[in-house]
Amino acid sequence: MEEERLENALDRESRIMEAQIKALGYANDTADNIQERILQLRTANDAQRELYRRAEADLNTSLAAQRREELNREDRRANLALSERVKMKQLEQKDRELELREMEIAARNNRTKALD
Repeated sequence: MEEERLENALDRESRIMEAQIKALGYANDTADNIQERILQLRTANDAQRELYRRAEADLNTSLAAQRREELNREDRRANLALSERVKMKQLEQKDRELELREMEIAARNNRTKALD
């Protein structure tokens, strides 16, 4: 554990020294170099914002397309269910018509038997 603490302390010191060296390097830069770096950073930030904006627009487009597809699937399911109900009602109507026809035939047969 002691070695690990010592290693961590050395790592910290190394990172501090790197930061100090970078700071000294920036301090020795000319105003033109610093201004150019700032402009480069601004350009990079603008490009990154544009990238994020396009990614967000793509995501929104994708989500809208997904929602439309989901609504279309729900609509197709509802249409299928409605079609099934209509077919069932038609079958029920045909069954009733057949029952009535059967009762008419039975009544006619009874009348015919009574006349014989």
